[in-house]
Amino acid sequence: MRLSKILSGTLMWLCIGLSSTSHGQSFNCGTNIIPAAQCVGLRDIYNDLGGDNWSDNSNWGNGDPNSWYGVFTIASGPGTTEPYVVSAINLDSNNLVGSLPSAVAYLEDLNQLNLSGNQISGPLPSGFANMRKLVRLYLANNQLSGGIPDAFSGWDDIRLISFANNPNLGGNLPPTLLSRSSLETLHLNNAGLSGPLPSALGSFGSATSGGNQTTLNLQNNNFSGLIPSSFGDDPASPSYVNMMNNQLDADSQGVAITSHPALQAWLAGGSTRNLSGQRLAASTTPGNGAQAVPASPMWALALLLPGFLLLARRRRA
Repeated sequence: MRLSKILSGTLMWLCIGLSSTSHGQSFNCGTNIIPAAQCVGLRDIYNDLGGDNWSDNSNWGNGDPNSWYGVFTIASGPGTTEPYVVSAINLDSNNLVGSLPSAVAYLEDLNQLNLSGNQISGPLPSGFANMRKLVRLYLANNQLSGGIPDAFSGWDDIRLISFANNPNLGGNLPPTLLSRSSLETLHLNNAGLSGPLPSALGSFGSATSGGNQTTLNLQNNNFSGLIPSSFGDDPASPSYVNMMNNQLDADSQGVAITSHPALQAWLAGGSTRNLSGQRLAASTTPGNGAQAVPASPMWALALLLPGFLLLARRRRA
């Protein structure tokens, strides 16, 4: 079994040596420094995201990845043939342009991936689900699209996720994202998300340990309906909530409705509850704990005006 693994790794290194080119130049990760598959992942990140034009691409593709700008490694575990694995990539605000390659999934030992502040476009690759050791994921301020994949099963160590300011991302909140009990910070503001807020969102931040502050930022999206009463199950969580500028059911002042008894303690329980600025507030069905939004007087006048004009014409006739 071990011989088979060695032969497999050797074959991959041979393939990398034959085919790993970066815009005409050899892409070299050194010899058996990191797993061959992780070298492929780094190579494809460089090639597919325009590495030759990065603001800083120091040493990329030239031997030991420990010296590459934005790449961090740690010692590998027992029973491995390479001494290091890639543990973090920090390339924020570095002029990365293009789509994330599928080979990013080979970087399965990452605990931090920071690609914020670039021009990364298109959907997240399907193999994203393999990155189960991530603790912090920063993909804010890009041009992602195609929604957030329901690919977070097994992400048991994740604490922070940011897809903020990807206005074309779109889609709904995936169930496996909401079920991560370790998650403390979720930035999804200005991400083009829509649909009702799932009941499972009410447990966000409740299971985190050590009394850490928890943040849920859903500002500037298109969420609709009522705030789930499940938020009232733990009035202190999340510590900070921002749901401003959505399409949640609201009162006449544009503040999201929280008249359900379970939400009263929640309103006072956290550090911040920003619920104002709801757009296109819709009236709600009586009896669900919400108050109907009064119709605008201007709308009422517009409806009555044709009748007045018709009556006036008949009188003149």
